[in-house]
Amino acid sequence: MKKRILIAVLMTIGFSVEAQTLKDAIRLNENEQHDEASSVYQALITSEPTKGDYYYYWGNNLLDADKEDSAAIIFSEGLKKEPSNLLLQIGIAELKLNSGNLTEGKSLIDVAIKNAGPKNATVRIVAAEALIRYKKAQDLISARIFLDEALKLDAKNPVIYNLIGDIYSEENNGTEAAKFYNQALEKEAKYIKSVFHKGQLYKRSLSYEMAIAEFNNALKMDPNFAPAYRELGECYFKLRKNDLAKENYKKYLELSKNNNNARLRYASFLYQSSEFTDAATELSLITKTDSSNLGMMRMMAYVNYEIGKNDTALKAISKVFTLTSEDTSKRSGKDYSYYGKILAKSGNADLGTNYIQTALVIDPKQSDLYDELADLYNKQKKYDLSALTYESKILNTSKDRKSTRL
Repeated sequence: MKKRILIAVLMTIGFSVEAQTLKDAIRLNENEQHDEASSVYQALITSEPTKGDYYYYWGNNLLDADKEDSAAIIFSEGLKKEPSNLLLQIGIAELKLNSGNLTEGKSLIDVAIKNAGPKNATVRIVAAEALIRYKKAQDLISARIFLDEALKLDAKNPVIYNLIGDIYSEENNGTEAAKFYNQALEKEAKYIKSVFHKGQLYKRSLSYEMAIAEFNNALKMDPNFAPAYRELGECYFKLRKNDLAKENYKKYLELSKNNNNARLRYASFLYQSSEFTDAATELSLITKTDSSNLGMMRMMAYVNYEIGKNDTALKAISKVFTLTSEDTSKRSGKDYSYYGKILAKSGNADLGTNYIQTALVIDPKQSDLYDELADLYNKQKKYDLSALTYESKILNTSKDRKSTRL
């Protein structure tokens, strides 16, 4: 099975890549051009097949593209070529962290740090980034320790300051995060990731105009930096400037080479904009190459329900629940609410109400969902339950309104 996956990975890659460097490949990954980055990594490995670093960064690129199985194989192949490569050992740890296993992931990282010795800044930087990157298995305290150690070894490296800024951002300390992003830019004036992360910092604090200014600053450094267009699209959407939002999202799609992650983000934007038919079109393009992506199946269910294709919606949401049967934490309240609505529309009102009730337990502030549940009870002539549902709506949403006014 693993051999077949590796062959599939290699078959998706073109071999006509002109001579490019590791730095070029990493930049392509940062630009979310994952297939193009993979092509460069393959070319680099062809020229130096025993250089483990190439396998590490290729595997990292695949993780960014949500291809965990392929990343695992690349890390494994790299370790066969260079068993002592510490970055690849961290790559194996990242697979654990990506699945939410902090204990095993951190243990593997600690071994890599120990083997690196006291004067290896690179391993400490890579280890710290891994402990920041995976939301389900973060260890920000250890990450900061590694970065402080790296700073003593390489005080002019902007990557270190940027990652410390990321730690403060994760801790919702915007002031300190911005300070370290600015320090990264003092070390390297065109370090685009710090400009980009400052924009994300402002976006998180709902300062959309300031975020837009930073994303535009990033584009002055590199007009082809795809993630900046995506973030601009989301900012303009929040400001209800949908034409500008769509314009920037289309540019993002173009520059990211229409990869599936980019298409899914765009489809999600279209869904939020209530452009359900266009969202369905984007999703259909994803299914041609990836028919089991959880995010895609989730969005397929939502969108097809909204455009009246309930049978298609039912198949999609059923697959979402099958894919998450072993880890129900991957299900959202919206998954339950749509499953309930889809089942009710299919004629299974009793089961549908159960799913909607679960959705309201997960998020009791969904005011519209109370109305839908009450309506279902009325159709079933369960008027007492309908009345209780309206009472619950008043209780839960009035609390929300009061807290909003304070």
